[in-house]
Order: sequence, then structure tokens, then C-alpha cells
Amino acid sequence: MWCNAEYFAGYEQQDAHEFLIAALASIYAGLALPENPTRPPTPADLVKMRGPSSAQRPLGAVDLQGIFTGVLRSDVACLKCHGKSTKYEEFQDISLDLSRLAAEEGGGATGYHTTLAGCLRSFTRAERLSSAERCWCPSCGALQDSTKQLSVHRLPNVLCFHLKRFKHSANKQQPPSKIESFVEFPLHSLNMRPHTSSYICSHSTHSNGQQQAPALEPLPEHLYDLFGVVVHHGTMQTGHYTNYVRCQADWFHCSDATVTPASVEEVRSAMGYQLFFQRKRCV
Repeated sequence: MWCNAEYFAGYEQQDAHEFLIAALASIYAGLALPENPTRPPTPADLVKMRGPSSAQRPLGAVDLQGIFTGVLRSDVACLKCHGKSTKYEEFQDISLDLSRLAAEEGGGATGYHTTLAGCLRSFTRAERLSSAERCWCPSCGALQDSTKQLSVHRLPNVLCFHLKRFKHSANKQQPPSKIESFVEFPLHSLNMRPHTSSYICSHSTHSNGQQQAPALEPLPEHLYDLFGVVVHHGTMQTGHYTNYVRCQADWFHCSDATVTPASVEEVRSAMGYQLFFQRKRCV
């Protein structure tokens, strides 16, 4: 990692979320094919780049980017003519704003109890952009007040959530603070269907962004099981990361070189910083 991300060199405290992004980028770069190959990759090419077993599989089957990468959809709608513009962007994880959710639901940022489902509803809820964020509407030919709504256009096989626990103050002299809110999360069958683009676009919304119809029964490809939880202990300035990881039906707690069995109750009560889910039906 130090060779591919020099800012991680040294022994200062680093952010686990930034490490994940850097690690995936390093892996993708190491497995990438030439940008303009003169011929299709041969089995020998794949063996050289990705190991002996890859010679027996098509290139797409060993594409790690397809495992970890999903696609977000962003819809901006003009409040005057109701015209809509849509953009798509790849993601390796979804960052969920705990302070925004606390403000929406009337709770304090610290000590607030919420759920992962609540965080996802907040993430995909249509929001009215401020006057400073007014967007150019081609139909109106002017800057107009707008709403913006995010949704998941394509789900990856491995879905990672980053809970934004570190809050930076507008006052640069004031050190960042940590949000200690507990976020309840499921161990099995996380249903992502209500947050997909196909579901959201097929349901009309009220002016406040609340969906009119209840979620339909999830399809197998919308269900995810938890397999990892990263926990941050301490403050922004000094702290330590540990991890709960599932192996088959058993959970383990990892702290540096120390690995011990963990109970389901320990995992459920963990103050998660990153949550890792695997699709129930992986191809």
C-alpha cells in the first residue's frame, strides 16, 4: 500500500474508509489490462496477471471491479417546468450522513439511535437544493430552484456502507468531532429494493419526498447478508480500528494480531463505522 498510496506511509493515524478506497484502487490498477491492447487477452496473459485459475474462466468472472463497484443515479428536477436531468456515477461504497439524518428526525447528532434502513431512506429521499445550489434548466433557459434525488441504479455483489462519524466544524480552529450515534443494522436479509432506481422511479412521491406505496417483496438479488463490521475506538486525533468478520456461521473479533470468537450480540451492539454486506445470490 505504501508504494501505491504514499500518504499512508508512516505511523500516523489514518482513516479506514480512505484506506478501503486506496486499497481497491491499487488492486484494480494491478489487475487492469492494457488500455489499448493490440489483441484480446490470451489464457497466458490472464495467468500472468491474475493467477492460474483465471485461465479457465472468462475475463468478466475475475473482474474485481464488478464485484465491489455499483452505480448511483442522480436525478435533478426543475421545480418550475418539472424537467429532469439524470447522471450516473460509479461507487465502491455508500457514505451515509448521520448528522443529516439526526437533523431530519429531530435527534441530536451524539447519542442518537437510528437504523441502517433509516439512513438509506434519508440517502435516497428527494431534497430541495438551496438557493446557492440552483441548477441550470435547459428548458427554462435559466437557473431554477430544483430537487435532487439519489438512488442505486446497479447494486454490486459486495455492498459497503460508510457511516460518516467524523464531523468537521466550519471553524477551522475547532478540531473535528466524532458522532457517537448508534446505528442498528441487520445481520441477514438487508432489503435494498426500496432504494433502487427502478423502484423509486416507478413510484410517485409526495412533495416531501415520502414514497406513496409500501415496498414490494424483495427479489433475491436485492437481499444482502452482513459479513464484516469495522469499528473505530477513540477520537479523531487518536484511536484504533477493530473488525468483526463472519466466517461461515461464526463471528470473530480482530484487533491487530489478536483474533477471538465473538457472539452475535457483540456484533449487533457494535458502533459500526463501515458495514460490509454480501449479496445472497451472487453470480
